[in-house]
This record gives sequence, structure tokens and C-alpha cells, in this order.
Amino acid sequence: MRSHFTLALALAFLLHGSASAVAQEATTAPAPSGVEVTFLANAGFFLRAGADGVLVDSFVREPHGVYAALPFEYHQNIVLARPPYDVPCTVLVSHTHADHVQFRGLEKFLANSASSLLLAPDPIVAALKVEARDYPAIQARVKPLSVTRGQPQVAANGSTTVTVFELPHAGKENGDVRNFAYLIELGGLRLLHLGDAQPRPENFADCDFASKALDVVFVPYWYFGTDEGLRIVSDDLPARWRVAYHVPPREMDEFSAFLAKEHPDVLLFKNALEKRSFEPAPAPPGTSSGGGGR
Repeated sequence: MRSHFTLALALAFLLHGSASAVAQEATTAPAPSGVEVTFLANAGFFLRAGADGVLVDSFVREPHGVYAALPFEYHQNIVLARPPYDVPCTVLVSHTHADHVQFRGLEKFLANSASSLLLAPDPIVAALKVEARDYPAIQARVKPLSVTRGQPQVAANGSTTVTVFELPHAGKENGDVRNFAYLIELGGLRLLHLGDAQPRPENFADCDFASKALDVVFVPYWYFGTDEGLRIVSDDLPARWRVAYHVPPREMDEFSAFLAKEHPDVLLFKNALEKRSFEPAPAPPGTSSGGGGR
């Protein structure tokens, strides 16, 4: 009897040791490195790093003015949380204009993706409450944020960290619309999305983006057409990559040719679901190695 007990005890010890080793290995696994960026429509992008995603300005089903919508089947895949949108996602909305968010689609996605979370400044939450058919059903997946000019707020969702800045919306007719920029830390990169931020240097003075070691900055296309906008891109938004967005379809070919001639280093996504991968900068000599960009 004692020999059987000793054998069982030894077996239990071995199994416990194996389980502990597996648990330790799982908790010490490195975080995903690099971010895959998928263009959706206008200012909309899906960012993916391992099992984490970010959806920014992604729910545009109907064309608005001169701006495109996401093709119906692609929009359906998002709102129904089908692959690749079935991962835990941090959802971000820059402002309430219909070329950036159409709230019924956003509501459907939050209803279908129990693992996702909307990080939203108060004006976005207020608009969602008005437009949603059943806000209480998704309320647990909404994290309101109080953000004002000069007082950015930091929020986290899983391995994703977001810093939210208020930057005035472009255009005099949009003075009452509050626009928010998002600094997203994901997959070892820092990515900045400006929404429809007005291209005036004084608006960027207290953001200090130049010190943030930006990897990717998403810039509205009109910045590249004015001296002020170009000065902001050069002085306030230094980054390893710059991506121009929000180009009306009828201007895409002309603007693409303009970039190729005047700013060949600026990236431009032309078609829905076009993808590009970005990797962290190589580690300095003498430190652990990192990936390069591609």
C-alpha cells in the first residue's frame, strides 16, 4: 500500500511541476510584435497585433457627401464580429460625423463582440445613447472618457493603451463638433490617428507629439496641400511612417500622383481591405533585438 501511495505522490508531483512550467511559460510569452493595418474607408482602419485589435472610425455603411462607404459585405463582417474582427477589439471614434461613424453599425458590433470595448469621449457616448436602439444592452462595453483641450486621458484595454487628445475639427462650419485624436500603443508600436484635426500649428503646441517616438501617424490628406499642414507634418508629427487618409474617391488618382511626385515617402491606401504590416524599430546595439519595418 505504501509503495502505491509513494508512486501516486511522485506522479502528482511530476504533474504539478509540468503544469507549473506550462503556466510559467504562458505568462512569460512575449507580447505580439508588429501591427498589421487594414484600410476600411475614409479615415477607418483595423489594427491587428496578435490576438488584439483596434477599430478606429470603422463603421461607415452608407456614403456621406463625397466620401466612400465600406462595401456592404465588408461592413457586415465587422458588425457581426466575423473573422478577423472576432478578436477582442478596442473601438475608437474620432467624432460624430457620418463619414467617420454610423452608430447603428457600431451598436451591432458591440452587441456581437462581448470581448470588445468602446473607449469614448463623452460626446461620442452621448451620440451613441441617442442613436442606439438598445443602449443598456451594450452599456457594459462602453467606457466613457472625460477629455478636454490640453488634458489628454489615458485608458487601457488588455494589451492596448490609448491616449486621447482633443484637437479642433477642420473647417469653420464644424466649430461645434468636437474631434479627438488617438495615440495607440499596440504590438510594440505607437500609432497616432488625428481624426479630422484642423491643420493649425498652435493646436498641436501642447500635445508634444514630437517627443512620443511615433512609429506611424495617420494624417488627413489636406495637410499635404498647405504650408501650415506641411509644417505640422514635419515639425509636430515626426514618425517612421506617415499615412495619408480621407481622400474622396474622385480625387484618389490625382492625389496619388501628387504624393508620388512631391511626397513619395508618404503611404496611401487606395482600396478597402488593403493591408500593410509595420514592425518595431530595431533595438539599439547592446540591447535585445527587435524587428525592422517593412
